Amino acid sequence: MASSSDAIAPEQPSPEPGEGHFSEPSSSPPAVEEPGPPSNRQGEEAEANEPPLTAAELPLTASEPALQLGQAVRLRHGVPYLRSAEPMPMLRPPDLVDREEVGQVQELRGLAQVAVRFRRGCFLLDAADLVAISES
Repeated sequence: MASSSDAIAPEQPSPEPGEGHFSEPSSSPPAVEEPGPPSNRQGEEAEANEPPLTAAELPLTASEPALQLGQAVRLRHGVPYLRSAEPMPMLRPPDLVDREEVGQVQELRGLAQVAVRFRRGCFLLDAADLVAISES
């Protein structure tokens, strides 16, 4: 028979400093940071020394093809719907434009949107959904 002094109690890990221990609250309130963007002094100084980029120096991404006004384009793949390029745009069914149909770029808009005139109307499409057709 084992005596009570021979019984080994399972060891419990001691809590890490700062865990499970509560200190008495201090009389001063916690410091509150001012709202606003985080300050990065080294980054601000480096940006201040560099001249701003011109439009010609801005990096181009591969996802945005360089389309020009009047350029012939075709749909890269079928789209779920078409959006008319009017002051009050409407959603139109996708079967108004075939994938093989060639359209002409009418307007370049922000956020990589392009207004393209097809046989059945002018529609607003993402530039990534279009393929430029060579002149030859």
